[in-house]
Amino acid sequence: MPNREAPTARQGVLDLSRWDFGGSGFVNLDGEWTFYPNKLLSPDDFRSGRADGVRTIIARIPNAWYGGSPLGEASQAPHGTYRLTVKLKESGGSYGIRVNNINRAHRLYANGLWIGSGGNPADNLQDYKPENKPYTTFIQAEGRDMDFVLQVANDNYARSGGFEELQLGLQEDMLRKERTLFAVEFSGLIILLLFSGYHLSLYVIRPKDKAYLYSALYFLTFLSVAVMSGDKLLLQLVPGFSYELAKQIYYIGGLTNIAVLGIFLHYLDGRLMSLRLLKMLFAPIAVYLVAVVMLPYPSYSGVSDLMWDYAGLLVAFYLYRAIRLYVKQDGQLDRKETALLVGMLVSITMISLNGILYALGWVETDLGRRIAFLAVTAFVNTLLAFRLARATDRTEQLTEQLLLRDKLKDEFLANTSHELKTPLHGIQNLASYLLDGKAGALTDKQRSELSLIQDTSTKLSALVNDLVDVVQMKHGDLRLAETVLDLRVAAQTAFQVLEFELAGKDVRWENRIGAGTFVRADENRVRQVLYNLIHNAIKHTKKGRVAIGARTEDGQVIVSVEDTGIGIPKESHEAIFGYFEQAERPMPHDGYTGMGLGLYISRQLVERMGGNIYVERSEPGLGTQMTFTLPAAEVEGWETGHVYAAVASENGAAAFPAELDIFDDKRDQTILVVDDEAANVRILLNLLGDDYNVLTAFSASEALRKLRDRRRIDLIILDVMMPEMSGIDLCRTVRETRSVLDLPVLFATVKDSLHDIELCFRAGGNDFIAKPFDPKTLAARVRTLLSMKSAMEQAVKHEAAFLQAQIKPHFLYNAISSIVSFCYTDGERAAHLLSMLSRYLRFVFERDQRMLLVPLHEELELIKAYVEIEKARFGDRLVFKLHADPVLETVLVPSLTIQPFVENAIRHGLFEKEGIGTVTLTVSDGNGYLRFDIVDDGVGMADDVLYRIRAAERPDGAGIGMTNVHKRFASIPGASLTVDSALELGTSVTVYLPKQGETATG
Repeated sequence: MPNREAPTARQGVLDLSRWDFGGSGFVNLDGEWTFYPNKLLSPDDFRSGRADGVRTIIARIPNAWYGGSPLGEASQAPHGTYRLTVKLKESGGSYGIRVNNINRAHRLYANGLWIGSGGNPADNLQDYKPENKPYTTFIQAEGRDMDFVLQVANDNYARSGGFEELQLGLQEDMLRKERTLFAVEFSGLIILLLFSGYHLSLYVIRPKDKAYLYSALYFLTFLSVAVMSGDKLLLQLVPGFSYELAKQIYYIGGLTNIAVLGIFLHYLDGRLMSLRLLKMLFAPIAVYLVAVVMLPYPSYSGVSDLMWDYAGLLVAFYLYRAIRLYVKQDGQLDRKETALLVGMLVSITMISLNGILYALGWVETDLGRRIAFLAVTAFVNTLLAFRLARATDRTEQLTEQLLLRDKLKDEFLANTSHELKTPLHGIQNLASYLLDGKAGALTDKQRSELSLIQDTSTKLSALVNDLVDVVQMKHGDLRLAETVLDLRVAAQTAFQVLEFELAGKDVRWENRIGAGTFVRADENRVRQVLYNLIHNAIKHTKKGRVAIGARTEDGQVIVSVEDTGIGIPKESHEAIFGYFEQAERPMPHDGYTGMGLGLYISRQLVERMGGNIYVERSEPGLGTQMTFTLPAAEVEGWETGHVYAAVASENGAAAFPAELDIFDDKRDQTILVVDDEAANVRILLNLLGDDYNVLTAFSASEALRKLRDRRRIDLIILDVMMPEMSGIDLCRTVRETRSVLDLPVLFATVKDSLHDIELCFRAGGNDFIAKPFDPKTLAARVRTLLSMKSAMEQAVKHEAAFLQAQIKPHFLYNAISSIVSFCYTDGERAAHLLSMLSRYLRFVFERDQRMLLVPLHEELELIKAYVEIEKARFGDRLVFKLHADPVLETVLVPSLTIQPFVENAIRHGLFEKEGIGTVTLTVSDGNGYLRFDIVDDGVGMADDVLYRIRAAERPDGAGIGMTNVHKRFASIPGASLTVDSALELGTSVTVYLPKQGETATG
């Protein structure tokens, strides 16, 4: 720190002849310097006398200023030369000179030697180069006088100028000061980097708490200000760095720092700052920063002082909001954290205030700024430490609560499982009692239903046991009873429990385990593992086989369960053995989602019995091979011919009926049940089979096939969770061709949350019922949906009949008008026309008014009759061509749907045409559709008329035929109509109608 008791310069001379640098320290070269305005003079100019006669003034140093009014003529000059003569106590000696701040370019001479510079001072902008960075230089005094010449230039002289703190001292003192300043500044740089990295790491650990992210950004932006303040480390560490770019970094970093501080406060407590308020406050800063990036320095530096003043006001506003929060205590921060926040903002305010005072020379050192910076760092880190500690305490409390609730959950599962076992065992025993015939003879249907009850209760019992096992595994209470087990018999026993699952599937069961394959393990646990693996194989195999085999290698029995099912993606080979707690992960569509505890428990059991379990081979669409190992065992006295009776017909019992459908032609309504669980399908068959035709499908692909093969399906009862394609996706696929009125869908699933219900309705479902079914509720909902469909069909039929009734008078009026016109001129032709009309009327009156579908040949006969009438009127001007495959004449089509298009082509297309006109009707066979092309070469239609017809609107002055047919097409699923026309080129109409059966020929 310079000694303030040192003398000051007077009239360009500083007398230090009585000053002891060694005992009193270094001094500021303050006071009265001689200044030569607008002249850049060198020491040679003074030695040669060329500087004599140049106008001089006295400049009081320091005279640095930044905005406001200049401190004198010298400080506002665009360029000039300062001169000072220093008288020393002793001759000789090594001295150091510290240059802190000279606006904005300079060159320093001492005793005629160039000892330092910043940029290049010049009297023209071409040679001028600004730079202002602190440095220390050294000189060897040769006498008792030291002459300093300082050339300065400033391209921003209207806004700032002058210089300050040119210091002189012994070389060792100035060198020590240089190193101390550098160490302090560099330490601050390291501190900022460390804390920004530390806070970023906290953000990575806790990404939901963005306060850590913005505290890190605050330190980083503060770093950009620090490297361009004080000792300007950036310019010292990177020689040659652009001064203009450095100033841009200073402005961008400083103003962004204030903005980041506001965002940091918002994420600390939303009541401090709302995002909407911050956006309004940051708008001026954003505009100015765009100017800093896009414009040259002189363009934006003029308002820089205003922006720094605005930034100071923002900090003051932040402080006000923090004090208000401390007083009201209505935010998320507690009082201790709010007090730390107030201390942080006060320290930030002190940094700005101390910098201003230091720049004005009101304080001798910027030590206060550095202390305030350390205080900010301490407050921020203490605040965030308290915040982290509070979050950690909260996490620990929640963890304790979760552990307690997990324990209560385990106890609940254990107690509930034990309570469920009693009624389950009762169901199994009663079913077994009845199946044994002890209560009387049973019919085949009764025996089948009782077998289903017994197998379903056994499956539920296995699930209950799984729950008990999970609880015991978590608490280490699971006990295993090792014994020697016949693996072939165990596999067959497990399959017999699951045999009913193959109902409706073309799947064979093959037990390839050789007789006499024994393992040393817990018999019940091995059966549990086999049950889980075989059940998964059956569940995900629609066609083919499920096989189990075993081989012995190195004292281990390697057991493989193989299927030809949907397979498992490679990335899921390990995941399927995991505990099913990962509820936040997206559910894959691999068919193995929702396996529950089965595979997890299987792995735990196999490993506890000294083996291993894994997916040996599996690819989507190519099946799966699950393999596990168990220790082999040898049984003495076992004979090859000894086979249990239970497995005598094991491979032969693999053929099951592929169809479970109930269909009676006398019943009018048909329901399609889609569910991958055989037990659910059997239940619905029993509940609905007495009143309706019931078709069954165990997968989405089978359901789509039956929908395609059987057009008359009135209702779908659809399970949500199915392998390959979920019920939701299947419903969306159905809705692409069938509306909610045409084919109602009733979703049935165990998931009945509001989200699941909404998902079902958004997919196109009509209703929702939760499993297990209540028979009365199911019957009522099925009746309601079928009644709705019947009512809709009746409404469509009545509307179609009404439209059809409108078409007939329209056609009759046109036909009779033509006949009357010929009665007075050509009686023979009129008679022919009457015979054609009677032929038409015979077709019409012999048809039931409610019959909406007619064979194609009848529709073509109507068209021919009409064309004959019109030919009598148009004569040779009308040419009609019909191309129709005779094979298609028995196909049913909606009545009076094609004739109006032919009529429109003749009367509106050819009536106003001069010369011969041709109308061509082509009927062709498509893939499940009939295609009709009606083409004429008449006058065509204008664009506005064509637009209205395409929009199913009735053009002005047009008849009702086209409009009514358009409406009828809208009620026919799969029907489409395309109209193309151009003036003077004709019109083309293309109609697609779905095939709706054929009439019997004979």
